[in-house]
Formats: sequence, C-alpha cells, structure tokens
Amino acid sequence: MKTLITGYNDHECRKNALMCCKKMQLELVLPDIITLFCILKACGNIGAIAKGREIRDHIATLVFLKKHQDLRITVLNMYMKCEFLSRAQLVFDNLSIRTVVAWTRLVGMGMYLIS
Repeated sequence: MKTLITGYNDHECRKNALMCCKKMQLELVLPDIITLFCILKACGNIGAIAKGREIRDHIATLVFLKKHQDLRITVLNMYMKCEFLSRAQLVFDNLSIRTVVAWTRLVGMGMYLIS
C-alpha cells in the first residue's frame, strides 16, 4: 500500500494516493516517513486541507515533527499550497532552523499569491 501511495503521488494521481491512505488507516497500517511525505504532498497539490491537517496531527502524535525538519517543511508547503497561510506562518515560525529551502518555499508562495 505504501508503494502504491508513492507511485500514485509520483504520477500525479493524488486522489488515488489519498484513497490508499484511507485504506491503510482502516487496516490499521502505520505509514512510514516516506509515505507521510507523499500524503502531505498529495494533500497540498489537490487542496485537501482537512486531510492534510489530520495527517499533520497524526504526525505530531508520533513525534516525527520534532525529529524531521524536512517533514515540517513539507507541512509548511502543504498549508501554503492550500492557501492556509496563517497555519503556514505558524509552522514557519516554529522551525528550529530556517533553512534556505523553508525561506524559498515561503517567499515562492508569497510571489504566487501576489500574481
């Protein structure tokens, strides 16, 4: 199932990726870190903010957000793509290290919204 999610996401079949995620949840299969990246990316690309927030909350319970800066940047990106800027700003403000990638995402999305 995890491989399907990654494949669907890579081939821009993001709704299928989210359906696989739902099946995983029903079967009580925990996603690994790569699967979480893919699910968040899919949520951002199709504007599935409710599912994205659910996944973000799930990640927080697993303590992944504190360990993985890249995952936090993916959450930031998901919020920005869904135009949930107040939440994106909160994630950005709470980054322990603001890398070039985080700044680029924030500035890039700001430019996207201005145009």
